Amino acid sequence: MKTNVSITSRSALMPPSNRPALRAALIGGIALATAGVQAQTYSLVPISPPAGTFRSGVTAINNHGVVVGHTSVWSGNTEVSGPIYMWSAGTAVALPRTWTSETPTDISDTGLIVGRGGSVDSPRAVYWQPVEGGGYVAGDWNALLPAGSPLVLRSAYGVSHDGQFIVFGANNTVTGVMGAVVGRVEAQGMTVWTIPTIGDPPVNLLQSGATGIHFDGTTLRLAGSCKPESSSLSHAFRWELDVATGTTVMIGLDSRSTTARSVNGYGSAAGYAHNSLACVWYIDGTMQQLPTLGGATNQALCINDAGFVVGRSTRSGRNSLEHAFRWHPTTGMRDLNSLMSSSDTSGIELMAAFKINNTGQILAQGVKKNRYVNVLLTPVP
Repeated sequence: MKTNVSITSRSALMPPSNRPALRAALIGGIALATAGVQAQTYSLVPISPPAGTFRSGVTAINNHGVVVGHTSVWSGNTEVSGPIYMWSAGTAVALPRTWTSETPTDISDTGLIVGRGGSVDSPRAVYWQPVEGGGYVAGDWNALLPAGSPLVLRSAYGVSHDGQFIVFGANNTVTGVMGAVVGRVEAQGMTVWTIPTIGDPPVNLLQSGATGIHFDGTTLRLAGSCKPESSSLSHAFRWELDVATGTTVMIGLDSRSTTARSVNGYGSAAGYAHNSLACVWYIDGTMQQLPTLGGATNQALCINDAGFVVGRSTRSGRNSLEHAFRWHPTTGMRDLNSLMSSSDTSGIELMAAFKINNTGQILAQGVKKNRYVNVLLTPVP
C-alpha cells in the first residue's frame, strides 16, 4: 500500500490582481459585482452511483466538477458499506475497496480524495491518490506522521484545492484531547500543526474540530468549532497559518454556541448558531445572520470565493419541508427550487445544498416520489 503522496503543481483559482477587490467587497458584506447574478438559473443533473449500489450519498465536489460519494450494497440479507465512487459528466466510477468501512469527505483539484476508513469502532484518516496511467492507490495518513507523534488521526475532513494541506480529527494519546489537526504533505512525510488554545491570554481547549479549509498560496485558513476549558459552549473559530513565516493565529468568531462549516479565500466563514440560524463571519470581525425561507431555522453549509452561501432552511407552514437555498449579498436569500432553468422537467424538489465550488456548481440533495436524489446544479450560461 502506498503511503507517500505525490502532489501535482497547483494552478491559481483567481488572478492575484483580483483578490484585493474581492476581499474589500466581502469584508463589510458589501454587494459583490457579479454580472447577471440576479437572473442566474441552474440546470440539474441527477448523480447516479455505480451499478450494484443499494444506497448512496455525496460528500464533496472540486472546482473541476468531480463529485465523490459513498455507497452501501447488499451482502446476503444485510446492507453493508460499499466502495466510494467518483462521478463526473454523468459517469460514476467505483474505486477498489480497501477498508471495511469507507467514507470520502473531500476531493482536491488534483484528484486527491480524503476521508476515513477502517472499522466503525476504530476509524483511521485515509486517502485515495491518483497515479500516473490511471487508477488510484489508497493509504493511511497515520503512516506519514513524524516518528514518536502522540496523535492518532481518526478522520480527514477536508483538503485544500491544491492537495497540499489536510485537516484532520485526531486523538492525542498523551493529553486525551480530541482536536483539529492540520498536516502539510511533503516529499518525505507530513508536517503537523495542532490547535491547542484560543484567546488572549490563551485558554486550553477541551476539544476542537474543523471541516472548512482553504489555501490561497500564502495563507492557510481553517474554520470549525472549539470548546474552551472555561466554557460549556462550543464556539466558531477561524485559524490561520502564514506559510512563509510559520505564524499562526486562532480567532474566536462568536461568543454564542456556534459552528463554522466552511471558509473561503478571503477569510469569510459560513456556519450557524446552535439554535439553527445561519451566519457569515467576515474577516473584519463582523457577523451577518442570514434570513430564512420563511421558517424558524436555517443552516449555512458552504461559502465559495465569490461569496455565495448554500445550505438548507425551513419554510413557513406546518408541513413544509426544508428547502435548499443560495444566499449572496447582492440577491439575498433565494430558494434554489425557484432558480431552476425553465427547461428542467426532473420533478425533483431540492431539500439541501451541501457544497458550492468556485465555478458556481452546487452539490445538493432533493426528493422525488418520496425517494432521495443526489444532484449537481450547474449555472446556465
